[in-house]
Amino acid sequence: MAIYFGQDLKSDFSGDLVVNSKGDFELASATRTYIDQISFVLRTISQDFAASNYTVGANLHQFIGQLITDALYQDFEYRVISVISKTLIKRNDLEVTVVPIDVDEFLIYIKVDGLFINNNGEYETDTLDIIFSFPMFEGDGIRLISFQSRSS
Repeated sequence: MAIYFGQDLKSDFSGDLVVNSKGDFELASATRTYIDQISFVLRTISQDFAASNYTVGANLHQFIGQLITDALYQDFEYRVISVISKTLIKRNDLEVTVVPIDVDEFLIYIKVDGLFINNNGEYETDTLDIIFSFPMFEGDGIRLISFQSRSS
């Protein structure tokens, strides 16, 4: 189990940075930071964000409009696993399950086990459960449905 210690500025669901009562920017927890990073990677097309770094995006837009077959399902799952394990989470700490729920939509369940830094600067074992929806034909693209942190 790897140690995950990254922290980013805290933002709300609309993307606005959170400021505390003293006027300082707040830091997000390590667990929330990794949830946000996974969401960013899955929503990003590699050439759109950093022309010199093609590992940033998952390029899931390439699956839009295709019929859901066993091969497509396996390719989609492999793409999600490979981009997250290449850029963010150790492969042994990552579990991805892609479930077709309709003729035009996948649910992506991502489970991450690891040691995450808490707000006191200590490491604690945690499991992140993250669920995304991915429309195959129409819609606004991949969206975060739910997430939870199960600290041990």
